[in-house]
Amino acid sequence: MRSRFLAILLPFLVALPFTLLSPPAQASPSDEYSGPYFGDRNLPPGCVRDMSLSNPDNICHHMRTDMNGLDSPKVDVVVMVPVSPTAERDMRIMRQSVEMWEAGIDYMADQMDLGWLADGMDFHITVDYFDPAGDDGGEFTTYPIVDPEIVVIATNPVGGIGIGVDPVDFVGNFEFTDEDAVPCLGVQNPFDFEYWDNLPGFNDHHESRTGTYVEDCGGAGGNICFAINGAIDPAPEAIDFFGLFDLVSHEFGHCLTIGHVGDGAEGDWGALPSNDIMAYSQDPPGLNKCVSSLDVEGIATQMSKYLDVNGDGAVDASDRLLANDQAGDGSNPFQVQHPRDHLYASGTGSPLDCPQPDLGLVPGERTEWTPTPVATTKPVLTITSPQPGDESADGTFDVTGTVERISLVDEAADPTDTTGYYDDADDDASSPLTEIRDLDVEVTATHVDATIRLEQLWPSTSLASPTSYSLTIDGRKFDSFIRYAVDPNPMTWDNGASAYLPAGASSWDLAANAVSFHIPREYLAGASIVAPYYVGSFANVGLLSTAVVDDSAPETGATIGLAGARVADVHGVPGAANAQTVTFQDPGGNTFGTTESTLGATPEVGIDPSHVFALNVSQPSNVEFLLTWTDAIGGSDLDLRVTGAADSGTEGATASHPETFVLAGVQGTLDITVEPYLITDPIDGVTYTLTATVTPLGSGPDGDGDGVPDSFDVCPDVAGNGANGCPIEAIESVHVYIDGVLTASQDVDTANGADGFAAAIQVSEGFHELRVDWERRGKVIASESLTVTRPVTTGGGGVTGPDFDGDGVADDVDNCPEHPNADQANMDGDRKGDACDNDIDGDGHSNGKEKTHGTDPADPTSYPQKGNRGK
Repeated sequence: MRSRFLAILLPFLVALPFTLLSPPAQASPSDEYSGPYFGDRNLPPGCVRDMSLSNPDNICHHMRTDMNGLDSPKVDVVVMVPVSPTAERDMRIMRQSVEMWEAGIDYMADQMDLGWLADGMDFHITVDYFDPAGDDGGEFTTYPIVDPEIVVIATNPVGGIGIGVDPVDFVGNFEFTDEDAVPCLGVQNPFDFEYWDNLPGFNDHHESRTGTYVEDCGGAGGNICFAINGAIDPAPEAIDFFGLFDLVSHEFGHCLTIGHVGDGAEGDWGALPSNDIMAYSQDPPGLNKCVSSLDVEGIATQMSKYLDVNGDGAVDASDRLLANDQAGDGSNPFQVQHPRDHLYASGTGSPLDCPQPDLGLVPGERTEWTPTPVATTKPVLTITSPQPGDESADGTFDVTGTVERISLVDEAADPTDTTGYYDDADDDASSPLTEIRDLDVEVTATHVDATIRLEQLWPSTSLASPTSYSLTIDGRKFDSFIRYAVDPNPMTWDNGASAYLPAGASSWDLAANAVSFHIPREYLAGASIVAPYYVGSFANVGLLSTAVVDDSAPETGATIGLAGARVADVHGVPGAANAQTVTFQDPGGNTFGTTESTLGATPEVGIDPSHVFALNVSQPSNVEFLLTWTDAIGGSDLDLRVTGAADSGTEGATASHPETFVLAGVQGTLDITVEPYLITDPIDGVTYTLTATVTPLGSGPDGDGDGVPDSFDVCPDVAGNGANGCPIEAIESVHVYIDGVLTASQDVDTANGADGFAAAIQVSEGFHELRVDWERRGKVIASESLTVTRPVTTGGGGVTGPDFDGDGVADDVDNCPEHPNADQANMDGDRKGDACDNDIDGDGHSNGKEKTHGTDPADPTSYPQKGNRGK
C-alpha cells in the first residue's frame, strides 16, 4: 500500500511532465493578425486609453515600452554560464531563451508584415565557456567581455541552500569593456545576487531575485543591459514558481526594451494575456512561453530609431514609430493592442503550440524555434458579375463579387456537448491524496462547473492543506486549496491573473472526497476565454510556487472539449435616440416553484435555479429595471442582480415588491440574474415579468457624423471608423484591372466574415481581359480573370459586334471575318467573300489551279480542260 508520507516528500521530486491538448488549430498568425496601430492616440478600434479598472470598455492589452535603452539592432548577447552542479544544462536553457526571442521576433515580424524588423534586427549569441575540470572545480574563460548589448546572468542563492554552489570561491573580477577596450563595468562577482540587488539603478521587478541593470558605457560601447536571475533549480520545470527558461526569457525581454503586459488597464477581472512571456503567470500550465505579437510591436517602436522602416534607403525621423499611448503612466508610453491581434510565435498563433525548450540533464535534439505556419483558412474571391464573355453595347460593366476566408478545419469536430466525463486510471499517482478517480464537467448558461473526485481528499479543512487541486480551462489554471487553519473555506487562485477568485469559486466535500469548481463564464470572457472550452484537471503536492503535479485527468496531452450552453436571452439595444423597453423571457418560462427557493444560500454546483439574461447596451444610457411577479398566496420574494458593464454588482435584494433600480450612464453588456429567494405557492408558483427601459444619453455634437462626439474626436472634421474618430488604414482591398491596367479599387474587410465589392468600369471597343485581385497588406492573396467585349460599330448600317479583322464589319455578318474586306465583295455569291474564297468564280476550280493553267480565276466560263492548258 502506498505510503501517505510520500505526500510530504513529493515537493522535492521532479514533476511528472504534462502538456495540454491544443484546441482545434487557429489560423496562422498572418491570417488572423489585422495589423499594428502605431502613433500617439492611434488606438485599435474598440480600445480606450482610460486605465480605470471599473471601465467596462477596457478590453485591450497594454504593454509598457521604451525601457532599458537598447541602442542597437545588432544585439550581441553574452550568456554567462553559472557555477552549478548542472552547468551545461543551465547554460543550454539560458541560451535557448535568447534563441527563442531571436527566432520569435523574426517569425512574428514576417507574419505581421514588419519585414524591416526581421531583416534589420540580428542577434549574435556568445556562451561563456565553462570547464568543470579546471582548478577548484571550475574555470571560466573569455575575459574581458567586449561590447555586448545584453549579458544574461543566473546566480545561485547565497550559500546554495542545497540547490547549487555559491560561486564566490570560483570567480574573480569580471570586466566589461567597449570596443576600444575602455572599461565599462567591473563586477567583483556577477553571480552574487546581493551585489546586483544593492547596485544603484538595479531594477528588481518582482522582488523574487530577478531583475535588470543597464550601464551606459558611452563612447563606442553604448548601453549594456544585464538580465539577472536569482536562482538555479535542480528541476527548472518544477520547483520554482516560474521555470528557469521563462525567468530568463522574461528578464531578457526587459533588456529588449519592453515592460510588463498588463501594467495598463488589465486587472484581476480584466483580459490579461496571461500566456505572454512578459506577464508573470504560470499560464499555460506545463508549457514554456514564446514571443507574442504585442512583444514585437513594443520592440518595433524602439528599433524604428535605428532601422529603415519606410524603405527609402535612409534612417531618419520619418522612420520613427511611436507607441499609441504616449502619455502612458507618466514615465513610459504604452502600446495598446486589441485581443484579436494577440498571437504567438507558433504555427497556429496559439500559446499552447509554442516551441518547447530542451530542459533535460542530458542534451537532446535542438529545438526548431521557427515554426511552420498552419493555414486553416483559404481566401476565396468570387466574381458575380459580369460573366465570362459578357458584352456591353456602351462598354459599361458593373464588376461585383465577394471575398471571404473559407475554413479548412472540419467544424464538425468542434464540441457539441455541454457535459463531459473522464474516468481516470487507477493507481497512477504517488498518494491517495493525489489519486484522481474521475472528472465531471458541465457548462451552464453562466458557469463552467467541474467536480474532481479523488481516492482521498485531504481530510481536514481546519489545517492548511499540503495538497492543491487544479482545474484548467483553455490553458488557464485555477488552484483550490486550504490556506489558513482558521478559515475552513478553500481558496481559489487564478494563476493567470495572480489573484484570488471570490468565495464560492471552489468547494470541498470531505465525505465525497470531491473538489468542485464554479467558475463564472463572465469571468472567463473577461480573460478572452470563450466557448468551446477545453478542460483538464490536476492533483498537486504543494501550493502555488512549490506545487508539483502528481496526477492529471484526462491523461497527459488530452482535455475534455465542451460547447457553451446558450445564455437564456441576449438583447441588443441599438443606438436609438428615444427610450426603448426590453422584456425578458426565459426559454423554460418565467415561473419558479417552491422547491426552487434558495433562501439566499449559495447554490450547489450545477443546480442553480436562477434565470440568467444579458442586455447589450450599445451606447451610454440610463437603464431602469423593473421586476414584478404574481403571488396568489403572498409572501414570495424574488431578487434581482445586475453585473457586467455596471461599475459594480447592483442588487434589488429586498423584500419589496416590485424590485426596481436604475443604472446611470452604462454601456456594454449587463449580466442579469433573477433569483427565487422564496416561493410560497406550492400549486402555481410565481410567474414574473422583467423589463429594462434603456434611455440613450446625449453625447454632444458630432460634426463629422462618425459616432464619436467632437469633444473626444481626434479628427473632428473627417469621418473616421477608428475609436478615436480618425480613419483607419485598410489592410485589405480589391483592385480591378482591364488589360493589365488598374481601373478601380475598393477597400474590403473579411475580419468578421465575407465582404462584398462593387465597381463600375468602362471599356473600349473589342475584346478585353478583366482581372480582379484581392490584396492584403499589398500582397495578392486571390485573383480571378475573365473576358468581356464591347462590340465594334460598323460604318454602314450601324451593325455592332466583335470585329476581329478590324475592317468595320462585325464578325457575325462578315463574310471574311479573319481577312479585312470592308467591301464584302463575293463574286460567286457563296458564304465566303472574295478575300478569303479559294474559288471566287465558283467554277469548281481553285484560284491557284486556274492561274497555273493560265485560265481566269475570276471568269466562271474560263477554266482548265483535259489536255488543254488554255480556254
